[in-house]
Amino acid sequence: MKTPQDPARLLEDYANALSRLDRQALDGLVGDHMLLEIPFLKPGRLLGRTEIAAAHREIADNLEAIDCRIDHNLAGDGHAIAGGRLEVTRRGDIPRSLEFGMVVECDDSGLRRLSLYCDSRNLRRWSDKTIQ
Repeated sequence: MKTPQDPARLLEDYANALSRLDRQALDGLVGDHMLLEIPFLKPGRLLGRTEIAAAHREIADNLEAIDCRIDHNLAGDGHAIAGGRLEVTRRGDIPRSLEFGMVVECDDSGLRRLSLYCDSRNLRRWSDKTIQ
């Protein structure tokens, strides 16, 4: 039986891969039946490798740059929670900065859930189309 992966490490790895807009690295962290919740995507909840890979492609295609900096990261048994700051530049837009919270759960297959929490009401989505 495999043991669960380190959730704090997976959270850091996801943030670093996101900052590099590295789709291959992002997709490699996705576990079986993962749930991804990011308010900058439509729909805000994506499930499974296919939908999440499409979301990663949309993020990389629509963002000029992103810096996902984690200020603090606390881990427990199979989960971690972090807070930090996003610096995002959407193509053709001005840079935006906002605070975020992130929760991850993991198992032996990788990330099982990643939820990003922040106030995105006054910002354009990272993708203008629905991800399927």
